[in-house]
Amino acid sequence: MAHQSGTFYKDLKRQFLTGEIIPEEFQNKILELDQSTPDRNNSLKNIELLCDKEIVSWFTQNSEYLPMYSSLLSLTEFHVAQSKACDEKDDKEAYEHFKKALEAGQKIYDENADWIIYIKATLAYLENDLVKLRKLTGQASANSKTLERLIHGLEKRGAPKYSEDY
Repeated sequence: MAHQSGTFYKDLKRQFLTGEIIPEEFQNKILELDQSTPDRNNSLKNIELLCDKEIVSWFTQNSEYLPMYSSLLSLTEFHVAQSKACDEKDDKEAYEHFKKALEAGQKIYDENADWIIYIKATLAYLENDLVKLRKLTGQASANSKTLERLIHGLEKRGAPKYSEDY
């Protein structure tokens, strides 16, 4: 499943909102799209769909699915941010998407959860805050190799370059 067209997303939205597919199927399709390309470029269209006012309204009205939505939104915002950070033209925009990933994640995860620590560490990296990045890396049990590469990049260059360090 490579890059998808706008028609695909319109159909997915319609299927979800009409009940043709259940929320878990919707989530699985978004995750499958997300993982279908190494550059995570589908995340750009995924985030548009997840932030669509009708989709947001559905999840708000069906609050038992809000944790699933928040988790999916956090992951998708993170992958949008990665895509922007690797592009190196959109550092500020990448930072904002990492912050949105954190905000969505904090709605469902404890502050000590690996996912929250990973996002905070990535933000510290982009802020060029080596002390904070080292501290958060010490608290992480997942993604520690990635965080070590971010530390190494800051030590080597004195500035973030996500496309190189990630």
